Amino acid sequence: MRVIAECDVVITELESTMPSAAAYRKSVRRWAAALMHYPNQWQTPRQAQTPFTDLIIDTLQGLATLIDARGPMLQPVGEEKLRELLDEVEELLRIDDSIDGLVRAHLYEVIQMLRQYLDDIAFYREADLAASLRDL
Repeated sequence: MRVIAECDVVITELESTMPSAAAYRKSVRRWAAALMHYPNQWQTPRQAQTPFTDLIIDTLQGLATLIDARGPMLQPVGEEKLRELLDEVEELLRIDDSIDGLVRAHLYEVIQMLRQYLDDIAFYREADLAASLRDL
């Protein structure tokens, strides 16, 4: 039941940025009933024979895939601190002459890519973390 409670928390977080995640809320009761399965309890005798239906498993797998694809959720305070850190790193790159030009150019590209990721989150309320990490 602890896992179901954690799924409920994750669904609540997802609903704040992705209204379509609300569909998973309807499945929480079914997941709980399947986990707490006792013959003929909470369901008809026919349903009791197969507590983990394909629909229940597929919906749970869909939520797991969604959570994996979303990655960690960035809070507004964390986003602001990350932007400040990127500004600081960029300023340090500008004033430090000891860094090789190729390394400096690469670091500027990484900074710009991270800023693009943050801008995507701010504008679209989502970003492709997997693609961003591949790009890095």
